[in-house]
Amino acid sequence: MKTDQHNGAAQAAEGTAYPETIKATVHEHRDERATNVNAPTMQQRGPTTASTWSGQTLTDQHSSVQPGTPPRPILDAFFLPRGLLGRVGGVLMARGLPQQREIADLLESPGTELCEVGCGPGVLGALLAQRHQQLRLHLIDPSPVMRSQAAHRCQQWQAAGRVDISPGTAEQLPLPDAACDTVVATNTVMWPDLTDGLREIERVLRPSGRLVLSWHSATSPSSTQRRLALSDDVIHTLTDALHATFGNVQRHDLTYSVAWQAQRHE
Repeated sequence: MKTDQHNGAAQAAEGTAYPETIKATVHEHRDERATNVNAPTMQQRGPTTASTWSGQTLTDQHSSVQPGTPPRPILDAFFLPRGLLGRVGGVLMARGLPQQREIADLLESPGTELCEVGCGPGVLGALLAQRHQQLRLHLIDPSPVMRSQAAHRCQQWQAAGRVDISPGTAEQLPLPDAACDTVVATNTVMWPDLTDGLREIERVLRPSGRLVLSWHSATSPSSTQRRLALSDDVIHTLTDALHATFGNVQRHDLTYSVAWQAQRHE
């Protein structure tokens, strides 16, 4: 989803089709790529190599989970939302409310300070602000479009000083050391460097603080989410990386997501 992020194509609900604007642009992109064999791919533009867009892989150079080569309009709509397509992508992401609710349920006791890495349009942030009156939320996202949508959705709590929204990535969080009781990252694990991202999250967590990391389930009722599910190899790699950085790690197979809870060492 997620570059950091992004909220994978991500929280579109079952049966949701891409708007005609996106579909038409995808076709134009494919036509252009077919006639321009020198057009740079994501692999050529970036420092990592990955497989095709149909799945994810672990890159050798950065130990990261990266998409392959999504068409540019899909990249602009979901992976690093920008422009009109990013605004449309944010609307589609916000339709994943059942998935966000089950993550909110998992965060039953979030403490008093929570950071969401890759907040997208602010759906989970709004749910948590409604449920936990004592909670202060730090919503982080590299996309100005997503930050704008999150600000609109969370404006009442932002005005009350309970929500702040800032630019940032998993590898560079704009928070001091030991600032948070909980960090959550939902459908945003396509970080350029998985190890660096986890270490940065560990830095901002308080002793015994908790990370909740989730991604689309391969058994979700949503066919869209099933298509976005991570391979078993990548799931094993994520689990191993969590064990290497944190203490107690637990996996939860939810209805719409597979999630991990990991606790920082005291």
